[in-house]
Amino acid sequence: MLTGLASRRSFTESLEGAVANAQRHGTPLALLLADVTRFKAINDTLGHAAGNQALVEVGSTLRECLRAGDHVFRWGGDEFALLLPHT
Repeated sequence: MLTGLASRRSFTESLEGAVANAQRHGTPLALLLADVTRFKAINDTLGHAAGNQALVEVGSTLRECLRAGDHVFRWGGDEFALLLPHT
């Protein structure tokens, strides 16, 4: 795993559980989807190693911003998903 984040498959499984939990307890749940703007330009101009490093840095930054109980996933190539219970 390049970024050290869980995959889209894990996201799908976690989303189902988070939605069920939010419904059961009547609590809010936020889902954020984000992608790296102009990511293709990083790969095209600086190379794939730089693109990979950018993904690692974004993943690390997102992970550092999480509260206990929040989850971040690498959803696709340059896309990330965050599940934020009680938000």
